[in-house]
Amino acid sequence: MSKLDVRTNEMLTLLSRPTAILQARIRRVCPVCTIQEDRPVMLEEGTEWDLHQRTRSHRRLAVKLTQKDYLQHKHCDTKQDIYGDE
Repeated sequence: MSKLDVRTNEMLTLLSRPTAILQARIRRVCPVCTIQEDRPVMLEEGTEWDLHQRTRSHRRLAVKLTQKDYLQHKHCDTKQDIYGDE
């Protein structure tokens, strides 16, 4: 069986079961862009996810999160140095 035949059979299987189409289009939650937990930013895996990660808004939020984590970590280290805790 050629690759084309295999792919054709997969597509026909998807068309014969409506739920299979939904399962084939798996969605991911972007933890960087999700600001409200009750309203997650969901994107399809694959091309849409890759394109989303390159958007200006995603990159800016990612930088803000890494800076925030760095500052929190630095603050914790400073506290440990002051009190002599390890």
